[in-house]
Amino acid sequence: MEIYNRGNKNKGVSWPIVVVLMLITAFIAGGAAFFWQASMLNDTYNENKVLNNELKNVKSDKDNLEKEKSQLEKDVQSLKDQIPQDTGKGRREAILDKSDEVLHMLKDKDMSRLSKLVHPEKGVRFTPYSYVDINKNVVITAAEFTGLMAETKKRLWGSFDGSGDPINMKFSEYYKKFVYNADFLEAPQIVFNQPVQRGNSLVNLKEAYPDALSVEYHIPGIDPQYNGMDWKSLILMWEQKDGNWYLVGIIHSEWTI
Repeated sequence: MEIYNRGNKNKGVSWPIVVVLMLITAFIAGGAAFFWQASMLNDTYNENKVLNNELKNVKSDKDNLEKEKSQLEKDVQSLKDQIPQDTGKGRREAILDKSDEVLHMLKDKDMSRLSKLVHPEKGVRFTPYSYVDINKNVVITAAEFTGLMAETKKRLWGSFDGSGDPINMKFSEYYKKFVYNADFLEAPQIVFNQPVQRGNSLVNLKEAYPDALSVEYHIPGIDPQYNGMDWKSLILMWEQKDGNWYLVGIIHSEWTI
């Protein structure tokens, strides 16, 4: 009799099936990871979209605030203009007082003292007749004022009315003809910030000095034989900077052809 010892044979899963199961598991895991990442990317995209919209709103609010700030600064400046000066006087009285000071300095030819009232950035523009030519009229800085009366060089100040000849003069010569050529301290008429059309010359003070205030010293006539045709005016232009008023223009005016 033959006896067979079968023993215990463990039948396992075949390797092809194992491979297939691994592939299926990997596919499922990869798909889940892909969809998870896609979901995360979509959430990130939506968050970025929301943040971009919020950023646009912030920029828009910033622009609006800048505009409001600019308007408030203008309003504050306007209110400052209405506040009395340190002297206890209003704007009009303060500027008139300063203008009288300028006339005294001009009459005394004290350019050194006058330089303290000259606009520190813009200087003073000198205009021989009523019409201001911002491109051709001579501008002199505060630093140049001190030595003006002793200056020997000639400047081209404009053209003579009628002939059109160049006004090529030293400052001292220009001063006698187109600055203090009459005693304006005794002028019977003083006009505050109100340009007046006199004679044939165009008056463009507001266009040439949009931010300035003017003071005109007007002498209707000097010699009776000319029936008032020899009238003269000296106009001082003032602009404010850092709460102080500075001279920016000296305009001479007289009868023109």
